[in-house]
Amino acid sequence: MDRIKILIFFLCLTFLFSWGKRDPRSEENLKKRAEDYCKYINFLKFDKALNLWCKERRPATKEDKRRFIKEWRAERLSLPILKCKVESVRIKGDKGFVFSEERWETIFGKVRSKSRDMSIWVFEDNNWFIKEISPPIGENICVEPIIVYNIFIEDVTPESFTLSWETDEEAECEVEYTYYLPWKGYSDIGIKEFIHNSIKSRKHRMILKRIGRKDYAKIKIWARNGSRVCHSFEYELSKYKVDLEKILSSKDLPKRLE
Repeated sequence: MDRIKILIFFLCLTFLFSWGKRDPRSEENLKKRAEDYCKYINFLKFDKALNLWCKERRPATKEDKRRFIKEWRAERLSLPILKCKVESVRIKGDKGFVFSEERWETIFGKVRSKSRDMSIWVFEDNNWFIKEISPPIGENICVEPIIVYNIFIEDVTPESFTLSWETDEEAECEVEYTYYLPWKGYSDIGIKEFIHNSIKSRKHRMILKRIGRKDYAKIKIWARNGSRVCHSFEYELSKYKVDLEKILSSKDLPKRLE
């Protein structure tokens, strides 16, 4: 009887392990997708990578696509060999967060460029597709990631708006808020403020004043738990089509930045 129980136990473990491998939404599958994407870029198969991995970055017309691939090739050919190491993968709902180290090397193994990157992937059509790649992140940032997600703008008034977001664990947060003021009639000058919230929580809300140009600002959210620090992407309100005046006048639903 004991032998039968042990056999059933190992059969269950085998089933669970094989199911995790087959599950297209799993972290293992996302990690493999990210690694394969890197390999295709390394072999200069930009058109295939664009089609198979980059849903939202794919240009609308064939002419746009040809021009984009040509520019991409010209940019990447100056750094011959790309090597990627996926450090960690986290999944929240239909979004995946991939943290990786990238190194461009010569054929003799000399490192010409090295960076750590964060990318957001979306789960659609039963597979993972890359949505956005952040600028390089620092050496000691997001090493043990704290995920910042579900970022919304809501409660817009002429003087302020509310920013809400979640973290996958309890953390203190700080908003890096950049707004722009006219300067001598030639260009706008950027003013950067850090607005800190010392309350540890998973759900966060912060009211930000609308200062300077009403249609343009940048927002980055930092999360800290002890010595661990991580951040979200830097969101440009104009780039993400957050028309605060429209939200204010039509009382639309909160605008999601991700």
